Amino acid sequence: MIPLDLGISYKTDLDNLCEIQSTSTSKVYTADLSNIPKHAKEILKTSSSSSSSSSNQQTYSVIVKVLGESAYRNPEERLEAWRYEVVITWCFHRIPNVIQFIGYCEQPLCLITKLYQMNLEELLIKAKLPIPPRLSLQFAIDISNGMTHVHGLNIVHHDLTMKNILLEDLGSGDYNAVICGFGFARLIGDASTIKRKMGMGLSVQYCAPEVNIKCVIFSYRYICIISI
Repeated sequence: MIPLDLGISYKTDLDNLCEIQSTSTSKVYTADLSNIPKHAKEILKTSSSSSSSSSNQQTYSVIVKVLGESAYRNPEERLEAWRYEVVITWCFHRIPNVIQFIGYCEQPLCLITKLYQMNLEELLIKAKLPIPPRLSLQFAIDISNGMTHVHGLNIVHHDLTMKNILLEDLGSGDYNAVICGFGFARLIGDASTIKRKMGMGLSVQYCAPEVNIKCVIFSYRYICIISI
């Protein structure tokens, strides 16, 4: 069941789409959203990426994740994957250190979230030097806080990587780390978790061999070590 009918139209409410990432399971774009759902206005007020259009209508930059087709065996499987990710992401509305849900579209199947400046991997590449210990510690705390909320809802992420840690620039060299990428997430005890194929894009180097609840701790340690 989809949680909210937000009335967002991919064709009329999203402008200036720009592709920033493409994988076997999805394509990710930045876009300007003009039809702002009521629940999202407070979230987007804190965004630095906002502007007024020629019609004096306020628009906000957002992330649009469009599900691909080639990674799924049939349209039904693709629709189920999309519904699962929408519902799980919606569960984290206003939860600190987890990506903020804005809305979704059904034509095409896509998920709309708040825009963040970069991910952790991009920061490490940009810095070219080890990041300050103070910042590494803050990232570790932020990720831990986010995963505490995720596990509190009996959800396993299954793809905790540096690319799935987004960073919100707070100014003065400070960042807020936010967990994203819930395409492989499943409820604890859901048999479909184990049935998901590794070849669909799951980041093997971050995963524990058993690929269950313990893999999150394994991934968390890996990210912390790389960030130091």
